[in-house]
This record gives sequence, structure tokens and C-alpha cells, in this order.
Amino acid sequence: MSKSVRAALLALVVVIAGSGCASGPKLDNYPRSQIDRPYTLPNGVNAWHIIAPMIYARDNDGSFFFPPVPIPLVWRQSLTDDWALLWTPVPTVQHQFLHTKTDVIGATLGYNIGYGSVNGVSAGPVLNGTHRHNFSEKLALETNANFSANYYGRTQVFNWSTGLTSGPFFQVSPLMALGPRTGLAFEHGYYSNYAVTSKIAPSASTRVTVPLGFWWQYSFSRQWEMTMDYNYLHIGYDNGFYSHVALLSFIHTW
Repeated sequence: MSKSVRAALLALVVVIAGSGCASGPKLDNYPRSQIDRPYTLPNGVNAWHIIAPMIYARDNDGSFFFPPVPIPLVWRQSLTDDWALLWTPVPTVQHQFLHTKTDVIGATLGYNIGYGSVNGVSAGPVLNGTHRHNFSEKLALETNANFSANYYGRTQVFNWSTGLTSGPFFQVSPLMALGPRTGLAFEHGYYSNYAVTSKIAPSASTRVTVPLGFWWQYSFSRQWEMTMDYNYLHIGYDNGFYSHVALLSFIHTW
């Protein structure tokens, strides 16, 4: 597996992923039950994420493994009830468009920055949107739409990917939530989520893929939470590619 594949894997984990202090009075405005939460943190509330990604990917050219090393680089900073910054460590912008008892709509505008031995430095925008519709206090439907693009300086290639995933949101207890998800993605070019295949020309590498995933969240204290996000990619990829990516996070909120 090429160094470009490894660089793309690590760069995406940092993108996917969004200082200990005493609890503040504004924290009471942030529900511990995950199904009741807004898209952005309430004004005056911040969160520090310690992420530990674990990656195993393989194709016909080789394999790559990244062990779960803790990375304390993600910090969410509220600006208002509807605006926030997600530092990773360079900030991305989060905005909440709607928050009612039954619906939450929000979006995050960020970036891809990476480097590969074949394509050189790459950069481009990332846009993610989320809609959660609550049917009850224990069941919701969550849908995510995404778009990303990359420009590779050395090969002067412009690539893009877009997709839609959805799945049930189960609030299995007042402090724990989980759910599966699947969807459909369209990808064009060398960069395709977790893979960079330099042997395929951009004009010949447009593909339709089916991502599969599962997530879990548990609030084990007022200020601390543990989350796990797992993604599997194989359907729609060529060259025998598949990947398992698990992202474990410890989140401190104050």
C-alpha cells in the first residue's frame, strides 16, 4: 500500500474527528441525553476531544495498520448557541440552522490538507450537513450529507466525492445512544475517502461506493463522555481495497 494511501487515511481521521476545566454554569444547558442535544454546543460551553484512531486497510498492493494512539488535538469552542469553531487544530466552522423538539439541522465547513509521495501537497474544502428527526424520546432518524474536494499540486489533479448516509438513532438509556448507518457515495479521482490509487486516471476512476458504519456514545459523568465510531469500506472499490476504521474519543465538556 502506497504512502499516499497512508497519508489519506490519517488525514481523513483528523478531519473526521472535531483543556480540562471545572464545570461552568452554562453546562446545565447541555443535555446529557444525546437525542436531545443541539448540533452546536450552547453559548459558553466548550469541549476537548482526545481521539484515538485505529486503522487497518488493505488492497492488492499491500496493507496498512495504524494503532490507537491518543491524539489530544480536537477542541470545540462555542461562539453563540448556533455558531461554533472546531479546532483540529486549525478551525473549521459549525452552524446550527434549526433546533426544535423534533428536528435538528446543522452543517460544518472545513478543509482537507495532506501530503502524498505520488501526488504531493493536497488541499480542498469539506462540507458536512446533518439532519436528525426525533420520533420519540428514544428513537430518531439521522441523515448526513457530505461533499469534499482535493487539488493535488504535483499532479495538478482536481478530485471530488459526495455522499449521503442515514440510519436509526437509538437512545437505549438516558445516558447512552447508538446506531448503524449506511448510504451511497459518488467519488471521482485519485482520492476516494480512505484510498489514493495513483494507477487510475481521474477520467477512469469515478465510482459508486456503499459505506457502512456504526456509532456509540456514553455519558459516564456530567463532564465526561466516551464515543466510538466505526466505518467499513469495500463495496464499490477496486484493486481489492477494504478498510476498517475505528475512532475512539474521550470528550471533556465544561
